[in-house]
Amino acid sequence: QWGTVGFAATNLSSVQTMVAFPIAFPNACVHISGVQTSRASNDGGGTWAMRPTNKTLTNFVATVDNNGGNVSVNFILAQTAEWIAIGY
Repeated sequence: QWGTVGFAATNLSSVQTMVAFPIAFPNACVHISGVQTSRASNDGGGTWAMRPTNKTLTNFVATVDNNGGNVSVNFILAQTAEWIAIGY
């Protein structure tokens, strides 16, 4: 399964939101990957990444972080990330 998730502009260095799978996995969700697809600030800087946590058969928590470079740059623009989940 795959999709796009949006994050509100918060002026924080880390933002998270719950993502529901379009269809629940019947047995297990074994892997989720994601990549941020929009910039967080007009100033640039930082290394932005999406990390999935708290995965279940029906959803996961997507977090985007400024995890390197200029860590003083916060999310002053709304964000998007694309994700893919593998399960059975």
